[in-house]
Amino acid sequence: MLTRLNDEKRPDEILEAMTQTATSRRGLLAGGLTMALGAAAELASAQNRMAPGRFGNRPPGNGGFNAIESGGSGGATGGSTFGRSWADSKKKLLRKISYGPTAADVAEINALGYASYLDKQINYEQIDDSACEAMIQSQYPLLSLTVEQLNQFAGVPWHPFTQAQAAMIFRAGLSKRVLYQRMTEFWMDHFYVWAGGSVTSAAWADFARTSIWPNSMSTFKSLLFAVAEHGAMMVYLDNASSRMGQTNINYARELLELHTVGVEGGYAEADIYELAEILTGWGVTEEEPGSPDYQKFRFDPNLKSPGSRTVMGRTFNQTGQSQGEEVLNFLANHPSTIIHVTHKLSEWFLGRRASSSLISRVAQVWGSDGDIKAILREILDETEIMKSNPIYKRPYHLVAGVFRQFGANALNFEHVNGYLKVVKHTHEKHIQPDGFAHGFSFWSGGTINRFFVISRMCRGWVGFSPSAVQAKLSPLSDAEKVASINADFFLGELPVSDQIFIRRYLKRGNRPMEALSIALCSPSYQWF
Repeated sequence: MLTRLNDEKRPDEILEAMTQTATSRRGLLAGGLTMALGAAAELASAQNRMAPGRFGNRPPGNGGFNAIESGGSGGATGGSTFGRSWADSKKKLLRKISYGPTAADVAEINALGYASYLDKQINYEQIDDSACEAMIQSQYPLLSLTVEQLNQFAGVPWHPFTQAQAAMIFRAGLSKRVLYQRMTEFWMDHFYVWAGGSVTSAAWADFARTSIWPNSMSTFKSLLFAVAEHGAMMVYLDNASSRMGQTNINYARELLELHTVGVEGGYAEADIYELAEILTGWGVTEEEPGSPDYQKFRFDPNLKSPGSRTVMGRTFNQTGQSQGEEVLNFLANHPSTIIHVTHKLSEWFLGRRASSSLISRVAQVWGSDGDIKAILREILDETEIMKSNPIYKRPYHLVAGVFRQFGANALNFEHVNGYLKVVKHTHEKHIQPDGFAHGFSFWSGGTINRFFVISRMCRGWVGFSPSAVQAKLSPLSDAEKVASINADFFLGELPVSDQIFIRRYLKRGNRPMEALSIALCSPSYQWF
């Protein structure tokens, strides 16, 4: 919320004083206004949200935070249990399943209705995304190569990895299959592989494009198998070095704790060791770096520990690779896996842990393999969306959203990647297998960097031109500029107090892109 911070000075007067005494910041962020406004707004909003005894206070305007009763997850929302006064279920759905809703998205969902639009996004194969994919293929040709061909680039650091990462953010900004892109990001975190260690650039890129991307909307079982039978995961979690007599438990531990049943799933330490013995022999080829088969998955029966094993009360008498496959089948449909995955998806889309009724409905549609499309229909049900909490945008989400809502046709990925590296939201920066955090408490420390990147995007990067937005805003009156910003970037739900502040700023000169930068740095844009 942008509102008066004290009784003596208006926000624009405070900002004026700050910019007069901070030349370096003035040069850094669109005359200093973006930083000053954003910092003041975030502070004021945070105080309104978190100050003891003030949970019931709502900022003036029609879009502030309201206190609600819910089982909100601190991990998802930074400890808050607040709901937006966004009253339109269709717009709330657009916010949750895309990186940045556009006017075209609003028009489409209004024409189709909530249920039909959601069904179209779930059945993403029916959506023509050829224009986006043609751009990806032209910009990132390495992604069309086989892993054997990619391995030729092993001596050239990061090339396949960089192209795979760039393709993801381009799709987030340009693809019409918006829900599919959100699910791809989700599973990249759920089955996280660090790109900064022993895993080669080629193996990481191949893992993303063959294990995660094709299976993001298929079944949980297909994902689990595709991940387990890829060299990148075997190398990252040390299963490639696990063999009879030298068992490594890292992958077995994370397979239970992160990938399937969860830390509260009912397994014991002994189960980890039993599972690790089952997974001996699951590894990679032993070719030299740069060879066509380097870090490709391979099961070696000579490295497999023999004998029956018991995991979570189930005994597995199979031999060879089939013993591990039977465990994966068992874990893919375990009741604790259903609960764990449902909670994570609920936090991802709804900003809270799943209710017992939601878990029950997901369990009924899970089927034999974990039908992701059926699961999403339950989680994204209109009633659930209307009860959802706001979620603080992760840096990747924020940048992709601005890119998408600007309608940009091109983007210099190096600028985006540089920003994401600074805030440690790239896969070579996060080491642990739990994936990137999800919530205000983790990402709020990068607030100034957020304002910097938004300001730069509004002013124009090399390869990213805001000229279309600027051309639209410049000839409008101040009131029309605010209305246009509200409609195009906030779905018409920008708080009245924020609109008043931006109108006041525009009176000081025709600086529409600075006004837009201020709006995008407000808390109303930082949460979805």
